[in-house]
Amino acid sequence: EIKRQIDSASDQIRVMTVHGAKGLEAPIVILPDTGRRDITVKDEIVRMQGVPIWKAAAADMPAPLRETIDGMKDAQFQERLRLLYVAMTRAEKWLIVAAAGETGKSGEAWYDKVQRGMENSGAEDKTFDFGDLGSGGGKTLSHGD
Repeated sequence: EIKRQIDSASDQIRVMTVHGAKGLEAPIVILPDTGRRDITVKDEIVRMQGVPIWKAAAADMPAPLRETIDGMKDAQFQERLRLLYVAMTRAEKWLIVAAAGETGKSGEAWYDKVQRGMENSGAEDKTFDFGDLGSGGGKTLSHGD
């Protein structure tokens, strides 16, 4: 059964987007898909100084249009950083960060950022016994209890 609102006393799992989690906290927060995300501008019409301009192919794009597109990408990047902050600060006790597939070589995936932050804060590797579920083979960094 899927419910939009659940009471805090119930024994249920709340699944929501980062946007939907603003202002809420939970004992355990799982970020299941923190791998590579390319930043692209899919709009075919871009506004430059209030004027709509048809977005040209990258090879044919004039410098002012490229600067506008780069500004739009930077705005998306900054918003993603804000969303990562929101996602990470929802956890009261456990924050579980996972990524499947490639995280990319840029180091900009949420998974990579969280891993660097944990390593820089002195986190230690820990292995957890999941019984019949197995260890999963993933790297686990733990900071405190």
